[in-house]
Amino acid sequence: MPSSRISFTDWMIYALISLIWGTSFILIKKGLIYFDPLTIATLRISISGLVLMPFALKGLFKLTLRQKLFSVVMGLFGSGIPSFLYPFAQQHIDSGVAGVLNSLTPIFIIVTGFLFFGVRYSKWQVSGILLGFTGAVLLILLNGAGQRAQQNNYWYGLVIVSATFMYGLSNQILVYFLKGPKSLYITSVAFFFMGTIAVLILSQTGFSHVMRSRPDAWKGLMYVALLSCLATALSFVLYNALAVRVGVTFSGTVTYVMPVISLFWSLIDGEVLGLQHLAALLLILGGVYLVRRST
Repeated sequence: MPSSRISFTDWMIYALISLIWGTSFILIKKGLIYFDPLTIATLRISISGLVLMPFALKGLFKLTLRQKLFSVVMGLFGSGIPSFLYPFAQQHIDSGVAGVLNSLTPIFIIVTGFLFFGVRYSKWQVSGILLGFTGAVLLILLNGAGQRAQQNNYWYGLVIVSATFMYGLSNQILVYFLKGPKSLYITSVAFFFMGTIAVLILSQTGFSHVMRSRPDAWKGLMYVALLSCLATALSFVLYNALAVRVGVTFSGTVTYVMPVISLFWSLIDGEVLGLQHLAALLLILGGVYLVRRST
């Protein structure tokens, strides 16, 4: 039974998760300096699979065949495919934009629940969904100010939106088909299978050539390794620990802090922050608040 009291330790875990997830977008951006999106995605999945390998070996014996199959499906929607979509989109949009649009995830949890699992809407959830999508449309349609913003193709934000849709679907698969087993084993098994395929794909990319030909390529590898170990493996363990300690109502509000962190890093990196970013952020987070109000 989760505790109703939020301790100092809980707040520290909460802050660390927010910092890690909010930093993931700038790490992808830095990785793109050295590697193409395919290399970043396969490298990220491969490293994450390696880090989670000890838990995967236990999970392979603890999970049934059905659970393993749904674990892979959940992993593909929850991390596998989005790992390709984010670096692809961030070739054309700033990391701060990606971070703001990523806040649509809780809204898509509700949407996919309705589309695929017959979950009913409340009036507050409908209002929240409409408000959140209004913020996303605002961010995609409006052009930013400044020279760097003119280089952005905001329509690639739709790629991020599709990734958040997959995150929502992944959460529903976890709830409806994988309820019961430890989530650490589920994710680890998913990365075990995805990582095996990712290693094979990685061997066919230009990763080894870049590492041999660019003396500074180790920096790119460091960025992707941090992305894999922190934003995927460590943050997952911390998030689940926090959810067990205090419940998902509190832990889920990480969504509110994460885009603020991503916008902070985008400013530090010289990206343009316009009024449309702030307006979209407020609308999306307002939508998330309304959606969560009824959950």
